[in-house]
Amino acid sequence: MSVVLPKDLIDFLAMPFEMEMMCLPCHYPDIASFLDFQEGYRFCGNSENDLTGHQAGDWHPDAYVIAVNYFADPFVIYLTASAQGFPVYYAQHGAGRWDFEKIAENLDQFQQDLKYFQTLEQDKLKFAEYIQQHKDLKIELWNELYCSLQNTQTSQLNENTVVEEYTPLIYGKLILTEIGQHKLKVVSFIKQHLKLTGAEALHCIQQLPLEIETGSQRHCQRIQIQLENIGATTKFLASENQV
Repeated sequence: MSVVLPKDLIDFLAMPFEMEMMCLPCHYPDIASFLDFQEGYRFCGNSENDLTGHQAGDWHPDAYVIAVNYFADPFVIYLTASAQGFPVYYAQHGAGRWDFEKIAENLDQFQQDLKYFQTLEQDKLKFAEYIQQHKDLKIELWNELYCSLQNTQTSQLNENTVVEEYTPLIYGKLILTEIGQHKLKVVSFIKQHLKLTGAEALHCIQQLPLEIETGSQRHCQRIQIQLENIGATTKFLASENQV
């Protein structure tokens, strides 16, 4: 099977933006292995069975993944939509069906959004305000991004307070106690963070409580924020012997 990639898509893939916020794109296909990137979406990796269909919730035969986020949620265009400039759609992975929502009118707008988002990543307050004012928060992606930005901003303020009130630093370990409702997102996080295979990550979450990180409380707090943003429950256990 082969597919001819339109110039708009080739140009988009030539300038990927790897975003800091976990719900935004962080991984893009290489042009040479574009079809391989569709594994798990358009076809099954083990059997190579076609997963596309025309029923509600199916993966549409014309839809192709152009990027994924930290949780393997796909960003998609329809290769038949050249007249519209290839609108970009998003869906959450692991829901049991594909419910795509349009997040950009065309590829160029999506690329410009990502480019501008990168300029805002160091100012979470400004980033959150921009999303609130310019994006539809009824759309899952923008709502998740907005909530994550707010949570990160609040946690950073709390972190600054902790640093001021507690010296020296408290050392210990971060423990995952409950995975919450978004199992696949937590598995994906553990896979990436602990550098495990998918099977190893699945096995780990069946062995809770699970040690995720060790070090100072300040060091562990960023990871704690990321896990709690995807619905997991964690706790920091201070070591008995502090330096």
